[in-house]
Amino acid sequence: MVSRRQTIIDAAVDLFSEVGYANTEIHDILKRGAITKGAFFSHFPTKEAVVSAIIAEADIRTEDVLIGVISSASSALENLIAPTLVVTDMTERDGLTRSANPLRQSATDANPAPAGAPQSR
Repeated sequence: MVSRRQTIIDAAVDLFSEVGYANTEIHDILKRGAITKGAFFSHFPTKEAVVSAIIAEADIRTEDVLIGVISSASSALENLIAPTLVVTDMTERDGLTRSANPLRQSATDANPAPAGAPQSR
């Protein structure tokens, strides 16, 4: 059984992919996930918190896959090439990972680093 938290994330991922982050309101997520306002706010204080959870989950999934690829007994050249292929495949097949990339960029665009601050990569 899928947890309410995961239902919220799944509904948000679908909506962000379909209509975009800016065009998705919390009530849209509630309707798509068939959850109550109370259930939403018991897990996430804001829509932005859902975005943070999506990005964090995508990062965990990507890291887990990359560790598996790099930990294999492949040649050094294969270990250089395989991660690119695996991440590309994940981005195409995994909706959460696919949604996380533009959400991460939107968050960066909305909150640029202060002048002189080190840039994250």
